[in-house]
Amino acid sequence: ATPGFDWKKMMAAVSGRLEIADDGEVIAPGVNVIATPGHTPGHASIILSSQGKRAFILGDAISCPVQLEETEWSGMGDMDRDLARRSQEAALQEIESDGALMTAGHFPGLTLGRVLQGEGKRYWEAV
Repeated sequence: ATPGFDWKKMMAAVSGRLEIADDGEVIAPGVNVIATPGHTPGHASIILSSQGKRAFILGDAISCPVQLEETEWSGMGDMDRDLARRSQEAALQEIESDGALMTAGHFPGLTLGRVLQGEGKRYWEAV
């Protein structure tokens, strides 16, 4: 954890204007929350589902595509690097299991892409 960071104090600024969603919660038809802690406490991502297909919006759970290839690399802002890596791996396994699309907050062009395997490593390819 980062010394001096007070998550509760930060969230107090939006108190009354924000609803916290739990891991696995359906916030609208086809819109589910998935916990991806590690970057920050309580970090969550979104899974969009429609007609049997899914897309993951990972926010800051993965900072850049190179983290798919270099699994030991952490984002500079990850407050709990070990937890962030575990969250990344869990999300990536789920994404790979059904060929889902994904994007993250700092990926090039903020476009959707696929997680692919090649030469023993994962990589991201924009679609």
